[in-house]
Amino acid sequence: MPPSFAAYDFSAKKDLLAQLLALNQQVAAKIEKKEPVMPPGVPKNYPDAKKLVTEDCIKPTTPSSSRSP
Repeated sequence: MPPSFAAYDFSAKKDLLAQLLALNQQVAAKIEKKEPVMPPGVPKNYPDAKKLVTEDCIKPTTPSSSRSP
């Protein structure tokens, strides 16, 4: 089971999209009520965020200009 399943209390036996939709609805309801929600990314109170951020990611390539008009 991926770590994200445990982080969000998802079940591998249930429909993943249904679980994501339910989570999204829960967050939207909290936002509507002006309740705090955890934004994406490293939490602001994490002691050393630099330990969690890396440069090893997929970066888009620029299209070549070899196309003919």
